Amino acid sequence: MAYTLQVGRRHFAERRVVAVRDREEAIALLESKDPRRVFTHTASIGERRLVFMFPGGGTQHPGMGADLYGVEPVFTRWVDEGLRILEQRHSLDLRSLLIPDDHVSEYAMSQLLIDRGLEPSALMEHSLGENTAACIAGTISFADALGLVVLRGKLMDRVPGGGALSLPLTQ
Repeated sequence: MAYTLQVGRRHFAERRVVAVRDREEAIALLESKDPRRVFTHTASIGERRLVFMFPGGGTQHPGMGADLYGVEPVFTRWVDEGLRILEQRHSLDLRSLLIPDDHVSEYAMSQLLIDRGLEPSALMEHSLGENTAACIAGTISFADALGLVVLRGKLMDRVPGGGALSLPLTQ
């Protein structure tokens, strides 16, 4: 496995995935072919498509993009642009936390991937991720999406504390 990770491998039509703790478990699972633990897949022959997935609020943390910031110029440019917009339009100085806002980080990462030739064929999102998806799709500007993030944060601050409620609904 270390050799493959170091030098790479050619692509095979048949692929098998299994998560194990050690050699013995790997052997036992591969021999058993337990469909609950061993997944076998035949790769599609057609064009490969890429989907960008954007999570909602609560998935970010202070400093989450710090390793890319300053190292990846495209990422850095879009983070700086987002922080500039937040400061100029909304009087929010978040630079000290370096990318605490999930939208700035998601958008900057998307721009980095697109710059490297990884164009999404579809976008998936949840909650605040909708703003990022809308930006990438070209339906709203980066500045307007950041404004929506700020507005949502202000509205959430006005709501009294409480718990979340999940209800199963039928179609």
